[in-house]
Amino acid sequence: MPDQVLEVFDLIREYAERHDWLPIGWRTFTVGDWRVTVNGTKEERDSIPPFHALVEHSRYVSLMLFSPFGGDSLGWSGAEVEFCTAMQTALGKEKPVDEGDARSAS
Repeated sequence: MPDQVLEVFDLIREYAERHDWLPIGWRTFTVGDWRVTVNGTKEERDSIPPFHALVEHSRYVSLMLFSPFGGDSLGWSGAEVEFCTAMQTALGKEKPVDEGDARSAS
């Protein structure tokens, strides 16, 4: 889980950098079906702790709260991967090919 949380924050940072939003401070943006609210301030805001990211899906009745402190994520299983895939798509990155898929394609 901690590696996934690091990837989430790195993708959010890269997305913000491409939109010239750094330092990010307080920001809400949408990527596909995902609504992302980042609290990059020192104060809690709208129940989001400092330096956390709240990620919500428009069709699911659930959310994820990512914490850089210890690499925790609260939310439903597997959603982190779906969110990272959406962020990679928005950034124009291709999803890495699984070695099992590459072997079966040849």
